[in-house]
Amino acid sequence: MCIRDRDEAVPLILINTFLSASFGLLTGLGMSFLLFKKPDPYYVILGPLAGLVAITAGCNSMTSVVSIFVGVIGAVIAIIVNELLNKYEIDDVVGAIPVHLAAGVWGTLAVGFFSDLDILGTDLSRLEQIKVQFIGVIAIGLFAFLGSFTLLKILNSFYPLRVSPIQEELGLNIAEHNATSVEHDLISILDKQSETGDLTIRGPQDPFTAGGVIGLYYNKLMSKLETSEIEKKKWRDRITGEVKLAVKVQENFLPKRNLENYPVDGINLAAREVSGDFFSFYPHNESVYFIIADVAGKGIHAGMVMAKASTLFEIMSRDKVDVDEMAFHMNNDLHLTKTGGMFVTSIIGNYNIITDEISWVNAGHQPAIIRDNKGNFEEFESKSPPLGVIKQATKSNYFVNKSKLNGHRFYAFTDGLSESLDKNNKEIGIEGSKEVINRNFNKNPDDELNLIAKEIAANANNKNLSDDLTLIVIGK
Repeated sequence: MCIRDRDEAVPLILINTFLSASFGLLTGLGMSFLLFKKPDPYYVILGPLAGLVAITAGCNSMTSVVSIFVGVIGAVIAIIVNELLNKYEIDDVVGAIPVHLAAGVWGTLAVGFFSDLDILGTDLSRLEQIKVQFIGVIAIGLFAFLGSFTLLKILNSFYPLRVSPIQEELGLNIAEHNATSVEHDLISILDKQSETGDLTIRGPQDPFTAGGVIGLYYNKLMSKLETSEIEKKKWRDRITGEVKLAVKVQENFLPKRNLENYPVDGINLAAREVSGDFFSFYPHNESVYFIIADVAGKGIHAGMVMAKASTLFEIMSRDKVDVDEMAFHMNNDLHLTKTGGMFVTSIIGNYNIITDEISWVNAGHQPAIIRDNKGNFEEFESKSPPLGVIKQATKSNYFVNKSKLNGHRFYAFTDGLSESLDKNNKEIGIEGSKEVINRNFNKNPDDELNLIAKEIAANANNKNLSDDLTLIVIGK
């Protein structure tokens, strides 16, 4: 048996160890370029560690050239195993499996393949030595695995070793040790801000960490957003105040729902803050003028057109203008001032309380209907264009309907009624509108209108009307 002198062995061990580690480092650097097109710090560290582990078993019995080879192969094996662990999502945060298991097995087997048998002093042949190294790997592997598995199983029965997926995702330093990080604090703040909508919350900032730099720019963004929201709130408050004022002004345009000593009544429900529908009554001694109108569109613009149409109606009602002439003048005046294709559908009429006679013009509006005492209806379609569409040279285009009520009731309504929804979420139409009127018919028109409005609102989506609803009833 030939055993190298200790003074000769130590320098060789040092040289082989350094060479294997150095070329393991170069291998890790090279493979990181191969895999990622750039140096990867993790593989630059993994490579020399794998080289050190691989050469440990045979550092005293191999030549320097062989030690380089062992270190290179050890680094390659370790990196391949690490990539497999990543692929199959097996946790190994310290790289123990690639370095100590994979590179360690390779280094143990390399002793049998590449060591100087004389230096080993085992008196075995090359094949016998390789066999011994394989047996050693299997024996130690089984002992380590079975022993560790048994011990961990016993421990797991008393104290669960596997954490929850949430804790795993969060990180055990935070989940188990209550540690924190800039990134964790920033995420917590983002969650809180998402829940509360509070733009005053600021994140941690640190110019020396990635999370801290993100927090720095995040805080700058939040400051700008906060300033912007303050300005937006000022404008929203101003607009809200102006809308409330517009609503009050519009309410003043609408008449009282009923007139004392006159069998007329009406109701208006706005889908938005400002309605594009309106109705009005103007009484004289023996008669009362009435109007119901629907401005195309919704919101402030429609409300302003409504205000002008209402003013024109009142002026001409005061002068007792015939209903066809009234429609003629309102049409031409609205045509001069309308914008964006806006127009007004309307029913303008006059009811004589002495003779019980009613006359009206339907300018492109929903049909007027008369209900007799048995619940039957007579329908009167529009025969004239809406107001404001085309300037008229004469008033001949406005057809005047006339009827004697004989104790029956006259109804006029906007499409907020006919296009409202039933319990099956379908539009009721004109026929459905008649059914609603019959279901809620009451000798007291005021109560009747309230019941109709309640039914329509109950069937609306989320109890909110999709369109303005206006309805008038005339008759003794």
